Amino acid sequence: MKNKGIRISGRGTTTTTSGTSSAAIAIPNDAAGTRARFIYAVADTQAAIAFGLSGMGAATADDTMITSDGQVFDVAGWTHYRVIQVGAGAKINVSPVER
Repeated sequence: MKNKGIRISGRGTTTTTSGTSSAAIAIPNDAAGTRARFIYAVADTQAAIAFGLSGMGAATADDTMITSDGQVFDVAGWTHYRVIQVGAGAKINVSPVER
C-alpha cells in the first residue's frame, strides 16, 4: 500500500508545557475555517495530551502520550485539548489535517 501522507490544512498552535496542565486550548480550524476533525500532534520531548470540551479537567501524565514521532487524532466532537510534560519541558505543536 502506498503511503500518501497527511495534508496540513491550516496554521497550528504551539504550546510550551510545564509540570502542570496547560489551560484548555481550542482545537485549530482547518482550511475551510471550521474546527478540524483531525489534528496532527507532535512534541519535541515526551508529553501527554487530553481532549474534551472547554471546561475539561487537567491533563495528566496518564493521558495519551505524544513524542517527536507525531500522531494523527480524530477529534470530532471535541472542542479543546490540554497538554502536560512527562519528562522535561516540552513544546507541542497541534495542526489541523485532512485525510
